[in-house]
Order: sequence, then C-alpha cells, then structure tokens
Amino acid sequence: MFAGFLFAPVAHAGVFMNGFLPIFSILLGWGLFATRPFRLQAVGAVIILLCAVVLTANPGELLLLDGWKGDALFLIGAAFCQLSGLVATLAS
Repeated sequence: MFAGFLFAPVAHAGVFMNGFLPIFSILLGWGLFATRPFRLQAVGAVIILLCAVVLTANPGELLLLDGWKGDALFLIGAAFCQLSGLVATLAS
C-alpha cells in the first residue's frame, strides 16, 4: 500500500483505501457466502465507484501519468485489508 504514495497523491489513498472497503465487503460476502447485497448497499457501492471515477479523472492531475499505478496499489491494499479482517472474524 505504501508504495502507492510514490505514484498517486495522498487524497487518492483516502478515497481508495477507505472508500472501497464497503465494496470489497459486498464482493466477499457475495462470492464466499452467496449473500446478495441489499438495494441500499448496491446504491452506495455505485456512488463510491462514481466518486472514484471523478477523482481519478481530475483534469488538474493529468501530469501524474503514473497515478493509476498508485491507485491500483491502494486498491490491492484495501482488498487485503478487508480480506484479513474477514479471516480474523471467521477465526474467532
């Protein structure tokens, strides 16, 4: 995750790390436990995704050509964070 700071601004870390945890919770619940998300959860996930697209499409940051690498590293970090939380919950 910290390698993402080499490529993307700090603001992206806040959005991707904290914002995508609910999305990964929905995906893990759906994939591992076959639980379908409620309508409000799906709407929230869509809003999070739209905000992430708006953040990454900021025209003021077009000079950060490697910003997508940092964003990808933040997403990977959020996925592992959520997965470790799930494993810890299941183990207890």
